[in-house]
Amino acid sequence: MTGSRLLRPRHVSVLLAAAVGVGAPATMVNTAAAAPGSVAKSSTLAGYLVTKTKVHIRSVSATFKIPTITCKKNESGVGPAVIVENEPRTSAARLYSDSSAVAVACQNKTPVYESIISVNNVEYPNKYTDLAVGDKVVSTVTIGPRKTVVAFDDVTRKEAETESGRTRTMTNAWIGATSLAVTSSGSHRAIAIDPFTPIAVTHATVNGGSLASESPTRYNWVVGGTTLVSAGRITHGGNFTATFRHSN
Repeated sequence: MTGSRLLRPRHVSVLLAAAVGVGAPATMVNTAAAAPGSVAKSSTLAGYLVTKTKVHIRSVSATFKIPTITCKKNESGVGPAVIVENEPRTSAARLYSDSSAVAVACQNKTPVYESIISVNNVEYPNKYTDLAVGDKVVSTVTIGPRKTVVAFDDVTRKEAETESGRTRTMTNAWIGATSLAVTSSGSHRAIAIDPFTPIAVTHATVNGGSLASESPTRYNWVVGGTTLVSAGRITHGGNFTATFRHSN
């Protein structure tokens, strides 16, 4: 995207609020809770959620292989992403989010593949706009005693970006495919999704351990009873696939 247009992952606050019992604003979309052993539903995400209310989130990392998107709409997209958020204790408390992601998107029916980073809700322009299908990207969020560091590393092209900000207590970690929004002139507008090849997620870790070891909750991306994107079962501790099912 060019000019004032900035691709960004949509906040996963509704999904997180549903998981930890925090009330979500009425303007947010709903996320359905799941019975033990079943797959939960989100209207914006497909993947896995880890909630750590006692020991908190210290680090999250995952490797994505950039998929191919088929542009049927002028504007659409999906974001393979690592996202970390806090747990607001009151309705007046502010939600903070850190994320490292790939924008797999369409502009004027033309595919674009760009980097996305945000720290403490501060969004950084899409620094790398020359990413390509098949590139291997490592997304990492590290929360240290003095600062939070968010890293995006396209190891195929040897293009890396790191941004940092204030350390905050984060309790929720999300790994998977998320919907995207476009920022233009200070406002955010969600965009739809188009068909894309399966997103391979590998080496997913939380707090230094495998994703599977953290007993995560699996979510499919479902809107109006239609599954748009599904998340596969975890294999080898930290590998799974997010698969396109239907456009919206």
